[in-house]
Amino acid sequence: GSDCSEDHTCSGHGTWASRYNNGAGGCICEFGWQGADCSDGSARESCSNHGYSDGTTCTCDTGWGGSDCSIDKSCSNHGYWDGSYCTCESGWGGSDCSVKNPCGEHGYWLNGPYGSGCNCYSPWGGSNCSQDMSYICNGHGTYVSGPLGLGYFCDCDSGYTGDDCSIPQ
Repeated sequence: GSDCSEDHTCSGHGTWASRYNNGAGGCICEFGWQGADCSDGSARESCSNHGYSDGTTCTCDTGWGGSDCSIDKSCSNHGYWDGSYCTCESGWGGSDCSVKNPCGEHGYWLNGPYGSGCNCYSPWGGSNCSQDMSYICNGHGTYVSGPLGLGYFCDCDSGYTGDDCSIPQ
């Protein structure tokens, strides 16, 4: 049999089986844990400790997502998991919808395949939609921020043209 003084907790990451290992007993480790006492979680470290890696790809624990298992699929109870990203309720943002009102009252948060960030309502811009950008269109058009704050354009009033609506027609 096994020595009763041994630690049979398997570091909380496995189950002790007394008949394992030809009757000597041993730990049967959970996925992502290894070693005689299941204390080696190195396969989990590259997966944010919420999954395990086969060396290239993370397999996430239930409730976790993203390529590195870093996204809480409960979306912090402020959104829903759409299969790839959290779609946040109004007034919430961040990859896991845990940041309150990151875009202020002048925009909304969007997570997607090309990045995450604030989408600002015209004429607001900046990383948190706090900058009034109407001056860029010289008072002759409406500033329109690009998705996730990437780029912009001026929707010129009738009678004006140019990137900044500064050229009378």
